[in-house]
Parts: sequence; C-alpha cells; structure tokens
Amino acid sequence: MAMYIIADVILLAFFIIEIFARDSKEARKVTKTEFEKGSTDFAGLVIVISSLTIIIAPLLDYFNLSPFTFAFPIVIIGPILAIIGIIVRTFGMLTLGRFYTRTLQKAENHILVTDGIYKYLRHPGYAGTIFIFLGASLTTGNMILFVLVTLLILLTYLYRIHVEEKMLVLIFGEQYIIYKKHSKKIIPFIY
Repeated sequence: MAMYIIADVILLAFFIIEIFARDSKEARKVTKTEFEKGSTDFAGLVIVISSLTIIIAPLLDYFNLSPFTFAFPIVIIGPILAIIGIIVRTFGMLTLGRFYTRTLQKAENHILVTDGIYKYLRHPGYAGTIFIFLGASLTTGNMILFVLVTLLILLTYLYRIHVEEKMLVLIFGEQYIIYKKHSKKIIPFIY
C-alpha cells in the first residue's frame, strides 16, 4: 500500500510543478497555433489517462486485475526515476524561463536556448515527464499498468518532439540543425 501512496505523491509533485513553475501569463495560456498538430491536446489527454490509471492501481490489485507484478527491488527504481524526472523537468522549465510555454509557439524576440541542461538535452521537459510517469507507474508494482503507461507516454512525447523539432527548424533554421548535431533529444549522450 505504501508504494501506491508514493506513486500518488509523485503525481502530486508533477502537478504542483506544473502549476507553480508556469510563472508567466504566456506559460499558462493554451493558445492553438499552426505548429501544434494536435500534440498539446493529445499530450494532455494522455497525462490525464496515465494519472488516473496510476491512481486506480490499488483497485486493480483489489479485484485481482494485476496478474503480473514486479518484485520489490525493481519497484524501488520507480521513485528514483521519478525524482530524476522531476529534477530534469524543473531545470528545463527554469532554464527556458519566459520561453517555457504549454503550447508550441514562437515567442516575441524568441532565442534558441542552448545553455544549462539544454546543452545536453533538447527536450528536458519532455524527458522529465517521461521519467516521472515511468517512475510512478513502476512504483505501483503493476506490470500491466507500467507497460500501458510507458506506451502511452513514450508514443505521445515522441510525437510531440517530432512536431516541435519541425517547428524549431522553421523558426531557427540552420542554427537549430547545428544544435541538433551537438545534443540529444531526451537521454544525455544516448538519444
């Protein structure tokens, strides 16, 4: 039961960061742009579905709907992964500052941020979200839930990254193409 509470606390931390780290009016707006391609709505829906799935994990166990469970030592990796995700996402948000927005858009006097965590990762916010949700779902110990959340989150954020990178090439051109050659998408030195 304690692991379910830890998983819920991880989700709570994610949503608190989402609320308080968006300190500008622009960061809170959900403005539809030509760059979106449905990715913001899709990501929001997947976050809600994944969160609800993690929250109802105890019911799955209660009704014996979790025939495959992870052993205790593996479950400990979940909170560690989630904490790494929270740190990475927070650093990404703080480094972007006023350019951190909920939707894909070009800001006034937009510059390409390539310092701080962005020196290593092009999408630390998305990487952090992926780690948070993988960690929270792993923490429940429910293998089916973990696979479901992993598929939903990975497919959603890989699509979002694809759409965003197209936008960034349009906005920054060669500057972004060069930046892509010297950084990774979501896992430092790997991918």
